[in-house]
Amino acid sequence: MALYQGVNILASLLTIPITSHYLGAELFGLWMITIGLVGFLVFADLGIGVGFRNELIVCYVNNDREEPGVWVANALLVMLFMMCILILASTFVLPLLPFDGWLKIKTTSAQKWLLPTLQCLGISFAVTLPLMLLEYIATAYQKGYYTYICLLFGRLLGFSCVILAVYLKLSLPWLVAAFIGLPYTTYFVAFIVLWGRTSWLRPAWNKLSLKRIRKLSHVGFGMLAIRVSHALAAQGPALLTASLIGLAEAGVVSVAQKILSVSTIVTQPFVVSLNGALGEAYHRKEKKWIVHILRKITLIPLLIASSICAFILAIGGNTITTFLGRAELSVPRSFLFVFSLLSIVVLVRMVLSPFLTVIGHIHLQAIYRLIFVGAAYYMCYFLSISTASQIALNFIFFGELTVVVAMYFEIKNALKSL
Repeated sequence: MALYQGVNILASLLTIPITSHYLGAELFGLWMITIGLVGFLVFADLGIGVGFRNELIVCYVNNDREEPGVWVANALLVMLFMMCILILASTFVLPLLPFDGWLKIKTTSAQKWLLPTLQCLGISFAVTLPLMLLEYIATAYQKGYYTYICLLFGRLLGFSCVILAVYLKLSLPWLVAAFIGLPYTTYFVAFIVLWGRTSWLRPAWNKLSLKRIRKLSHVGFGMLAIRVSHALAAQGPALLTASLIGLAEAGVVSVAQKILSVSTIVTQPFVVSLNGALGEAYHRKEKKWIVHILRKITLIPLLIASSICAFILAIGGNTITTFLGRAELSVPRSFLFVFSLLSIVVLVRMVLSPFLTVIGHIHLQAIYRLIFVGAAYYMCYFLSISTASQIALNFIFFGELTVVVAMYFEIKNALKSL
């Protein structure tokens, strides 16, 4: 896990100067926005994956070897269906949407590659959808290391192909395919190995059931709303900067968020690996252990995040200008301070949300999450905000802090019933 995180961080950071130098300011901004849009595509599985994981956790707790294959078949069928829908939508629907009217595009090269890049993003992500079930299986059976081994080799493959694409002077869509689609080919190999060794996890196609799909969807639609709201919040500063200020400026915001999210990348596997155990403990009503673990997985990431943010603030804006290779760019410390605060609040939210999800508290979380994030977007346009720092402050107070407070009280009430 630690090795994967190190490679992931290094690959992500090294990709910035390579693509910035190759693409130029505005195309680089489009590249960063496109990568960020992956978060919005989580709607494509309708949240089925989380419902699927929760059912497998129940099977694991009860040592059930009959039902897992049934749930694998039903979830996989939905994923394959959504893969086809997303490919068709990317091919035929995206050309009808006025993206150039939503983003401030100043160069002809960015206008030329906007649609092909977004289509490549949609198709690349669609192909990975069925493969992502592997993550939910590994999490449910507390074998998260399995997916991290796959992602380690996948990330190395994706980074190598990005370098190759730049060397061959390929267009932006090829970079997107290399960075987003190729890493998940390792999941395909992993599925073959898993099904070869674990017969009771093979899809039981003869037991497809509309009732089971509806049960997965019941959890799924609530999770869909949560994921969309998370994506809206995570990409909000960059998207609004691209819409209100410009693509080049959005690239700077994306780089700042990526550098400051190192703490999240480092600590997220630690949090995710405990999701299955927390769900199991909740079903067994082990309240004291849950409280102890929640405190630990909140305090440790906070300490790491605060240390990283303090280090970056001490260095100053040179961190961003160095990565972008744009010496003329001036990034004030106030900009870094605001985005540091945003990254810390986001980290707390990302620690609390998975626990509520794994114990089935999804729909209420989805409602207030969408309301608060929607308020953050509305206030940015209503106040006619003109700087990236103002956009970030708006998201801190309207889109994140309010959600963290609401989650705290929801968890408190959930633990009272144990």
